[in-house]
Amino acid sequence: MEIYVVKSGDTVYSVARRFGISPERLVSDNDLSSQRELALGQSLLILRPQVIHTFQPGDSLFMIAQRYGTTVNRLYQNNPSLIGHEYIDIGTQIVIEFEDPPTKTAEVSGFVYGYANLRILETALPYLTYLILFGYGFTEDGSIITLNDSDIISLAHRYGTSVLLSLTAINVDGSFGSGKIESLLTNMEFQNKVISNMIKMILQKGAQGLDLDIEYVPPQFREEYAAFAENARSQLEPLGLVLHVDLAPKVSAYQKGTLYEAHDYALLGAAANYVFLMTYEWGYTYDHSGYM
Repeated sequence: MEIYVVKSGDTVYSVARRFGISPERLVSDNDLSSQRELALGQSLLILRPQVIHTFQPGDSLFMIAQRYGTTVNRLYQNNPSLIGHEYIDIGTQIVIEFEDPPTKTAEVSGFVYGYANLRILETALPYLTYLILFGYGFTEDGSIITLNDSDIISLAHRYGTSVLLSLTAINVDGSFGSGKIESLLTNMEFQNKVISNMIKMILQKGAQGLDLDIEYVPPQFREEYAAFAENARSQLEPLGLVLHVDLAPKVSAYQKGTLYEAHDYALLGAAANYVFLMTYEWGYTYDHSGYM
């Protein structure tokens, strides 16, 4: 695998010929919309197939994966053009293995809203370990504000992607409010009720865990927020469920602001199974000058 930077005069055909791969492969691996002119300075991923299988009558991805000692999901990852297609034409060539296969693995998470375009989401699912569904809220009596996300969950599981339900301080009308956060962090009866109801929702939806995306926690509740996360994990783990905690992007442990001060990296990192650094928040929160 290598990266090639497009130079003046390059085309899909000339680059493919240069590296000994097909133009169709170059287009597929780089999600190019067509085989028209490339942009000067554009970076292209060059993957050289090592083992190729040609579809025969009676073949299925499952049978091919078994034959070559791999997984259907790996076949999707190696051949993005197959994603979303129930039937594959006889004679189609698919890559079983590339030269220089990956030497390391990574766990990858991604957020999705309940109104996401399923066709676009499907193209990403073979590459995701966790899909985080945003966002479940809670009411003043501890009930859970749910989502209509059964189609998303079903699609994620089709590709072996684990689903996490994201708990946040969202209200029924879609607005965000911190008024309920103090009760959640200081009233143990209320806290346990919310956790219990979220676990019931996770099991009901067939999800694999909980994601905490509680922002604007008052700074004085820094330790209480970490304790809440630890309490949630202690109730999730016996059921085989995991806990993610989302962290606001900080450049210092002493960074001021209600978005940051209660997000103690050390405490929350110790409390959760995984943490998710929300670096995209810089784009939401800051203008070009870097000030709120």
